Amino acid sequence: MVIIQTALYLEAKTPIEYLKLREAKNVPLPVRLFCSDDKRFAAVVTGTGSLNACAGTAAALTYLGAGRGDLFINFGIAGAADDCGLCIGDIARCVKCTAEGERPFYPDIIFGSRFKLAEIETVKKVTDISSDGCLPKAADMELCHAFSAANMFLGPESLISYKVISDYASKTAENGGRLDEKAVETLVSAAWKKLLPEIEKVSEEASSAFEKNARELPSEVLTLYENVCEKLSLSYSNREILKNKLWKDCLIGVSVKDRLYEVLGVSEDELPKDKKGREAFLKERLLCESGGDNP
Repeated sequence: MVIIQTALYLEAKTPIEYLKLREAKNVPLPVRLFCSDDKRFAAVVTGTGSLNACAGTAAALTYLGAGRGDLFINFGIAGAADDCGLCIGDIARCVKCTAEGERPFYPDIIFGSRFKLAEIETVKKVTDISSDGCLPKAADMELCHAFSAANMFLGPESLISYKVISDYASKTAENGGRLDEKAVETLVSAAWKKLLPEIEKVSEEASSAFEKNARELPSEVLTLYENVCEKLSLSYSNREILKNKLWKDCLIGVSVKDRLYEVLGVSEDELPKDKKGREAFLKERLLCESGGDNP
């Protein structure tokens, strides 16, 4: 089953109509739940805020009996950090999720990831955030806690989040957190037109991969990965992001060894000396999308 979670009904309206989901009536849940007749898809509208996202997700996944083989997909609008490289209307795929007082969460990007990669920070209200790493950064109000609840049922390879950029955080903060609802509906509808084929493909990839050990890198690739991490002195965060990227590429048959060997062949004199320079080097050389043969 593919379970789509949103905070607002307007964020779930398009897939509910496209997938012909019916609302479940008279169920003892603090959410709105919609399911397809064949039980392949469900949509959960939890309401806004971390508490609603956490409690609603846990209740819905308990009711649905979620477990291995299922996918949890969070979708919603997000405010981007100024000058982070994300534009209004862009779709961002979360590869790092943070919230004040919580440990960082790194959802795997094994399936899909055909959109820009980003860090999503879960906040209590729209604030002025800054992009201070190799990833562009955006903010929402639910993701970290929705993922925490979903992770009680599903592994990180089953947790996915797509965010459509609706505004820039500092501008919205200046407006008291208000957004143009009509403009948001237009952005959400346009985003789903790109996402629905993506989700169908992700579902197919996942069905095949769950029959394998999708989280295990080939031994030679794992050794090369560890050598690259040491050579670039990567932080834990960047190690996790790189490992996720390699997992995904290996799963879909993209060659990664040449990229890793190339980086290992770069002399120390050619490597950037500062942290930001090495993060940019990592993004350019190893987090790029490319085709190829089996790893």
